[in-house]
Amino acid sequence: MRICLVNPRSSSSSESSIPHGLLQLCAEVKRSGHECAIADFTNPACDIRIESLSAYDVIGISIMTTQLKHALEIAGHVKSAARIVWGGVHCLLDPKSVLDRFPDHFVVQGDGEQPFLRILEFFDANRTLDALKQERGVCFTDRNVQVKNPPWFAQDLNTLADIDYRDLAHLKLYLKRSVPYLRKPTSINLLSILTSRGCTWDCAFCINSIYRRHHALHRSKSIAKIRRETDQIIDEYKIAVVIPADEDFFANRFLVKDWQTYAREKHFLWGANCRYNYIPRILSCEDLDALIASGLLYIGMSIETGDETIRNSIINKHVSNADIFGAVQEILKCKNQPAINTSFIINFPGDTSNSKHAVLEWMQYLSMRLNILFSGPQPYRSYPGSLLAERSEQAKQLSFREYIDQTTTSGERRSSTLKQCENAFYSIAAKRFFNSRFRPFLLENSTTGSLLRPGLIIENKNATSLQNAFLSILLASTIVRIRRRFWRFFLEPYLIGALLICLICLRRCLQNIVQLLFNSKQS
Repeated sequence: MRICLVNPRSSSSSESSIPHGLLQLCAEVKRSGHECAIADFTNPACDIRIESLSAYDVIGISIMTTQLKHALEIAGHVKSAARIVWGGVHCLLDPKSVLDRFPDHFVVQGDGEQPFLRILEFFDANRTLDALKQERGVCFTDRNVQVKNPPWFAQDLNTLADIDYRDLAHLKLYLKRSVPYLRKPTSINLLSILTSRGCTWDCAFCINSIYRRHHALHRSKSIAKIRRETDQIIDEYKIAVVIPADEDFFANRFLVKDWQTYAREKHFLWGANCRYNYIPRILSCEDLDALIASGLLYIGMSIETGDETIRNSIINKHVSNADIFGAVQEILKCKNQPAINTSFIINFPGDTSNSKHAVLEWMQYLSMRLNILFSGPQPYRSYPGSLLAERSEQAKQLSFREYIDQTTTSGERRSSTLKQCENAFYSIAAKRFFNSRFRPFLLENSTTGSLLRPGLIIENKNATSLQNAFLSILLASTIVRIRRRFWRFFLEPYLIGALLICLICLRRCLQNIVQLLFNSKQS
């Protein structure tokens, strides 16, 4: 059969990234003897017309909630006898919403490799519908009754087919990336590779808490498999930075050791996820120095919320304030410090004003001591079925259309105006202000001018700009509050957030006016 795996456009404006799940599924489908192509509409260079998808026998649509609107358009344009199978994160969280909207379609819940192949066997008349009713991960409607089997998850990633990055059309466009930790060049070849699935920990807000309920824990690929999948790509495209997509990279010590050897051999920089409670318990400053010598550029470690009690009793993070202080002191002992990335979330069920104030205090503390970028505070996004979502009003499952109408471009449910203002203050103003203290690394090229095995020098001065000056004025009173720990009548989030939202709306209006003027001139 001829199969096309589709990645719809998202409502967010983030740059396209390698669709690891579709690459793996494509490899499995080809190993089973079928033809398979990938249509990634998140890539601006994708020149596939929706109408042309009807030429395939089966169309697999992978969706997150922010992709539902375009996915609906795709499904509506598919004509002829093409069969449609849905999968992806949204289908794990709420397969019913898809089955309600498309009772003639099939849905995969969980990892797709085995369930999708079983559905293909049914389409090929090699498996009966009764047999399909017993398959984990397969959901469909039979005689107006929805059949929803438990999710299926691959337990051994090394048994899966090796992925081929060349299955992606316009591969070069996925590799050309700006790296926020580097000053020059602004963009280089960066490869993100999936080295594991799942997580060792059980944070209540995270989608991994759903995986753990189905015994899908942290599962790593072997270094042999990683090398088979990436060796040629790294050499052919002169990859300068490789990012292992791994929720808990340093949990597998054997892989970390092998990875260091691989990085030295291939001469690439790299960054990975870590935890504050791993330093210095698992990683001492000597270990970090060795990792940096192998090319470590940054480590990502999340705190999630400011208040220690809420962090561990509600978020279930298992990271104490002492862990954070200890990690900072250990990092400061390193000969050459890596960049740090830290994230927070706000307005989750059980969050408090005091905890949000503590988030700002942590951002001040960390940014004054470490070379750090913050990827938050981010507004809470509910994953139906996760431990934290069950405590939230957002735990209620919606219809297909309601998800489209009530989900913002960043993935959270639409909220009140006051909360939108507060979210804008934390996720835009506070984040950009504290990130302005970050000093990016400069690439020191070799005498040949090659980017391979670059040396790193940290910039002596913080970046200065009109935007940073504006933020400094805007947050002046907030910084005074942080230093004096005075939080009574803290109205800045609502006032500054409202101002930011107005400025964003004004900018969009001006952009639309300019576009209309340009179009009228063209016509």
